[in-house]
Order: sequence, then structure tokens, then C-alpha cells
Amino acid sequence: MKINSLMFVLICSCFLFGCPNHYEKIEQAYYNDQFFLTVQLSESLITTAKFKKSIKKKFNHFITQNGDYLLEKLETETEMLISNGPSIEIYFLFYKTYEQLQQIHLLYPDVIRSSFLQRYFNKIESYATKTIADQRYRMQTAYEAKLYRHVVKYVQNLEKVDKASSDDEKLKEDALAKAKRVLTVNKIEAFDHNINEGLKKDKKNHLKTMNPHSLTRYGVNIPKLMYHYAITDLSKHLTEFVIVESTLSAKSHYQLNLKVSMSEDESVLPKIVTEKSIFAYKKEDDSQWYRDEFEYDVSVLTKQINVIVNAEIVLSKTNEVVADFFYETLAESKIKSVGEFKDIPLNVSIVEYPIEYKSYQVKQEFNKNEDLLLEALKDAVTVLTVKVANTIDIDLDPWLLKAN
Repeated sequence: MKINSLMFVLICSCFLFGCPNHYEKIEQAYYNDQFFLTVQLSESLITTAKFKKSIKKKFNHFITQNGDYLLEKLETETEMLISNGPSIEIYFLFYKTYEQLQQIHLLYPDVIRSSFLQRYFNKIESYATKTIADQRYRMQTAYEAKLYRHVVKYVQNLEKVDKASSDDEKLKEDALAKAKRVLTVNKIEAFDHNINEGLKKDKKNHLKTMNPHSLTRYGVNIPKLMYHYAITDLSKHLTEFVIVESTLSAKSHYQLNLKVSMSEDESVLPKIVTEKSIFAYKKEDDSQWYRDEFEYDVSVLTKQINVIVNAEIVLSKTNEVVADFFYETLAESKIKSVGEFKDIPLNVSIVEYPIEYKSYQVKQEFNKNEDLLLEALKDAVTVLTVKVANTIDIDLDPWLLKAN
């Protein structure tokens, strides 16, 4: 609510006073000592179609008046950042800033002079040499530690600034091949247990399975639909290093075995809860309106559908179970109806009911069973994806190392 209120204020301010245009943002950055941002915004302005006569005149005056100080402070901040030691993120900043200064130089050679560009280039080139050496050291260290995803990232950093050598690219290809994992999702089985019965089993993988086609509820074949959801969600949310397949092959590193069950529960007797709302009311023989918070009873009927999942991740090479998950997700629908007030004054003559109170006076129905089942299934797959990611979508992969 606070964020929405803030956005509303900002929007109103823009209408009343006008949002800062591109040129005004440059001034704001400059006078707030954000000199790298000033260069970035300036380059963006002069290379856009909006750089027309009226704005150009303002910018000409700004860059002529403030250019020397801008470059002085930019150089000072650059030297300060250099003194902090190698950092690829800082080098990216220097690299981009130098390109932006070159663009501004084309239109304002008397402000961004060639001598400054050469001096600035020399500064960042010296820093670049140290930073690139640091990246290559990290790259080799990561490779030796079998942190192959890190190796790929370090080479990609060098590619961004055109500093990746042919040897770097070869190392990246090798690391990428070793970082890739193939996960096969096997067909889902059904089992006939609720969560409590399943947890009592000494070996959850000994849960009695049943014909998957027999677990069809409300026209939904639960194992079949969950399989579709799982393949889709895993493929979408796991990183590019994990390839999700539906057919077992010799390339498979891991297999995901799933069993699913479901249960449903609908309350026979309503549960009575107490809620509070602000009511407007008048008292007898009193024309004034009052506002107070009153308590009232609410009768609640609940329908709940649970999806129970037993999942295991198996190392294909050794058939070793590296992770085992047993969990439950649920979706519920409630019907609420109002009861008696608990503390409203006796001398109240007129009451205006708030929206939430009125909603309980309208006849309600449970959500459709099919909709609840689909909601619980989707939640189950979301949980599954997180658990799988935390187990195998990582660098370093201890189980693959063990298998090899």
C-alpha cells in the first residue's frame, strides 16, 4: 500500500510540475556528483533523435561551462576506483565510459579533447591488464576446483570487453561441456496414501503404487498432467546448464522419479471465528454519525484438496538416491457467512455495513474441485522445481564428482 501511495504521489507530481526530461536528468546527475552517470546520459542524449535545437542549445551551454570540471572529477573518481584493486565490474564501467567519451568527443572536440581521451585510455588500459590477469587467475583456479560454471562466467566477462583469447574460448567450451547436466524425468506413478500415512512408512520408496490411470479425479489424470507441468516448469526455471528430457538415454546424469497422490477434505460443521470491521452508525435520538470497530461472528466452511508428492533424484551411473523429498501442497476454498455481533451498542438505530461484511451476506459457493486440484498441482510442481534446483543445479556438483 505504501508503494502504491508513493507511485501515486510521483505520478501526480509529474502532472503538476512535469517529470524531468533527458537534459534535466543530466543536470541532476552532475550537480549530485554522479559524474559517470553524467557522461552516460550525455552520450545517450546526443545520439538520440530527441537531440534537437532547443535541447541542443541547453546542452551546448552545459557542456561548455562544466566540461573541464566534469572531466577533472571523472578522472579523480577513476583513480580512486583503480586504487581499490582489480574488479571486472569497475573495468566494465571504465570501458563503457571511454566509449561514451569518444562519442561526445565527435561533437565537442574542444571539450573532450584527444589528449584527455589518450590519457584516460592509458589509465584504464593499465587497469585492464591487471583486471584481465586477475580474471584469468580466477578462471584457472575455478577450473582446477571443478567450478565449471564459474569458468564460463569469467570467460564471458572477458568476451564483453573483447579480451578473450583463443585459449580462453577453448577452456570455456571444455568447462561448458563439463558443466552441462541432463535430467531425465521418468513417468509419474500414483500411490494411495495421504501425507500422514506416507510419513509413517519406514521406506517412502516402498509406498504401494497403483495404476496411474486410476488416479483420475474430476476429469483430470493427475500423474499425466503433473508430468506435463513438471517438464514445462523444470525446463523453464532451471539454468541453461541443466537439460531436461523425458526419455532416458546414455547421456542422462540424473533421473527424477515421482509418485503422486491426492486427498480431499470438506468440513461438515462450520468453524466459528471472530472478525473485526469498522462500522458507521447512528444512535437513537442522535443525528450524528459515529465510526467504531465492532466484532462479529463468521461461520466458515472449508473445502481442501491436497496433492502429496514423493520425489527422488537418482544418479544414473550408480542408481544412488542423492535426494528424497516427501511433501504436500494444498488448495482450499472457503464459504463465509455472518453471525451475531459481539459488542455493538444496544442503542444503535442505523448501521452502514463495510464491504467485507456485506460480502459475507451474499450467497457463496465453493470453487470448483477441478480448479482447486489444478492449483494444488501447480504449487506442487513449483516446490519440486525449487528442490531439484537446490540439489543438482549447482556448482560444484558433488554427486557427479563421486560417480566419476
